[in-house]
Amino acid sequence: IKYEVFLNPDRYSLLYVAHPFIVPGGRFREFYYWDSYWIMKGLLYSEMYSTAKGIMRNFADLIQSGSTRFGFVPNGGRVYYLLRSQPPLLTLMVYDFYLETGDIDFVCEMLPALIDEYTFWKSQRSTMFQDSTLLYQYKVDMKMPRPESYREDVEVARNLTSEEDRYKMWSNIASAAETGWDFSSRWFSHEGVLANRLASIRTQHISPVDLNAFMCLNALLLTKLLEIEGYHSRDQQMKFLSHYEDLKAMVELLHWNESAGVWFDYDLERRTHIDTYYVSNALPLFTRCYDNDTKPRRVYEYMRRVGAFDTSKGIPTSFIESAQQWDSSNVWPPMVHMLIIGFRTSNDQSLVEFARLLAEQWLRSSYNAFEVSKNMFEKYNSASGGLGGGGGEYDVQTGFGWTNGVILDLLAKYGHVASYKEPELSSPIAKLVEPQPLMPAAQTEATTSSPTVPLTAATPLTQATSAGLTLLSSTERPAPEKVVEPIDDTKTGRTEYLLPPEKETELKMVDQEQRDFLAEQLQRKGSVMLSELLDEDDF
Repeated sequence: IKYEVFLNPDRYSLLYVAHPFIVPGGRFREFYYWDSYWIMKGLLYSEMYSTAKGIMRNFADLIQSGSTRFGFVPNGGRVYYLLRSQPPLLTLMVYDFYLETGDIDFVCEMLPALIDEYTFWKSQRSTMFQDSTLLYQYKVDMKMPRPESYREDVEVARNLTSEEDRYKMWSNIASAAETGWDFSSRWFSHEGVLANRLASIRTQHISPVDLNAFMCLNALLLTKLLEIEGYHSRDQQMKFLSHYEDLKAMVELLHWNESAGVWFDYDLERRTHIDTYYVSNALPLFTRCYDNDTKPRRVYEYMRRVGAFDTSKGIPTSFIESAQQWDSSNVWPPMVHMLIIGFRTSNDQSLVEFARLLAEQWLRSSYNAFEVSKNMFEKYNSASGGLGGGGGEYDVQTGFGWTNGVILDLLAKYGHVASYKEPELSSPIAKLVEPQPLMPAAQTEATTSSPTVPLTAATPLTQATSAGLTLLSSTERPAPEKVVEPIDDTKTGRTEYLLPPEKETELKMVDQEQRDFLAEQLQRKGSVMLSELLDEDDF
């Protein structure tokens, strides 16, 4: 951004930041907070470390540099976003950057801003439930329509006669914009004449499971980053570790539904779970905000039962037809990515393999859409051949920052085994697996204990049935039309191959040499501090 913006901020809607950044694309010509997490995943894979650092330094400056800064990362890089943020992912960005580069100096530089951001969310976006349970909400105080969508907000409030009711409406709309899910029936009433319509929005009555899971992860990562930095007191580390344990217990107590086998958002006004399918129900898998190793399997069963895997074009955001963009039939790349990582980092080897299938299918679907349209979309439509999605306040955008970042990160993790299987991966993902009855908890826990080394992108995958998920063998599925050629891995200098299906199942290792190489890599990565808490290279 040109320095003129800094000198004369009253002449511009742009927020001045000192370092270059990547915009999402399409109509979006400024930075956006949570988009930047997946953009940075692509930058790390592309070894564009200086650009990634600049983006994070911009965010740190917005949090804490000088008297005009804001204490949080705004929703986006415009002055009209200054009353709200987006899902708080900066701590995870810094942690991922450290894992990729080992740059301890950068961790030291960023920690004050990360702690300040955590403090903002704790002081401004938390509430006490039943006087004893701290939980987080998206909660913006807004006494006017959003400047960037002024006409739309005036229109939705036009039937409200009191000023107080209009303020509540606009605050709930701005709070929904802060969630990143703007808009979704997730924030609407599901009852009455306005059910699943924007006019029934009630964001501030909801405890979102994903936000609480993100804050749970942030507390744990701050514990780790403080240990890496080494200058803060042990008491400071233990404070964040205590926050992590408290939040993990709260997510279990308030959001987990034992009968359904999944987490739900919680309605604070009606004191009940919002027991409707949204892909966000599974996001504590991504943050690993749980203790019981059977939970990923329970979540898998829930998603299969409700039909979330009945498409070959990604994971549906919801099944509600609301005309909003964060509902049916749209699929959002970041949601697919977090679900894949959530299953991949479980201790259930069959779900680790299922994550690989999801990743391969998403890579294939995105490639097919690109071949047809020559575009990468912000969101996709699972009901229209995987092309661009729709709904909401604007047309589908192309580019697209987080979509490209997801693809690059999945290629980083699965490029050495992924292939374009035709017609196999054109089938709904649910048809590629055969579930077995879930075993009793004690037996399941015994068979899904933590591995001796962390799971990584190259963890050997074997056909697993002990946890209740049997993958169909290559002889039971249609054989691929193409035999995969050798893949050069530029990062290791090695060449890897996939075996033809007639000689070996797709789930076996390539050869003993590769097995030995992977074991050596896993053993090396297993030495990272606190690695027993997090499999560090899977975010």
